[in-house]
Amino acid sequence: MKALEKNARKLAPGLRVIKTGMAATLCLCLSYAIPQPYSQPLCGVIVAAAAMGNSIDVSFRTGRDGAVSALLGALLGLLFCLAGHGNAGLCGIGVILTLYACVLLRLENGMVIGEMVFLTVMLAPPAGPHWLHALGCAANALLGILVALAVNLVVMPRHYAGEVKE
Repeated sequence: MKALEKNARKLAPGLRVIKTGMAATLCLCLSYAIPQPYSQPLCGVIVAAAAMGNSIDVSFRTGRDGAVSALLGALLGLLFCLAGHGNAGLCGIGVILTLYACVLLRLENGMVIGEMVFLTVMLAPPAGPHWLHALGCAANALLGILVALAVNLVVMPRHYAGEVKE
């Protein structure tokens, strides 16, 4: 019986998994509540999931780097989108440049976020001018980062007292 209980605990989702789902849901609800005719909430929801760290300090570092990376990804996405929206070759080159720029700027914790924003700008069908679409993607990404940070801070934050004593 104890083995069954032990296996059941292993199969239960961890707190980070639950917080990620909460952040994605909250971000989507906020995206629907805030009128944004030129953007889709997809970018914010994905970034909220990517920005959720296993601790508050990891989330802050990811959020800090991710905010700059998101703006960088939106800018590069806009430039490449103007050259050829949805072009596979340009997507590949743009991803390489976005990731390389993040490395040069020492934004390693936000590389995935910058890449996601770039790809969303480049591949999602814009509902208006490309520059408004890129701006909306960047805004949604920043919303996703803020929501992930808020959920990680509010929902059962990890206590560091024991680690500090050690």
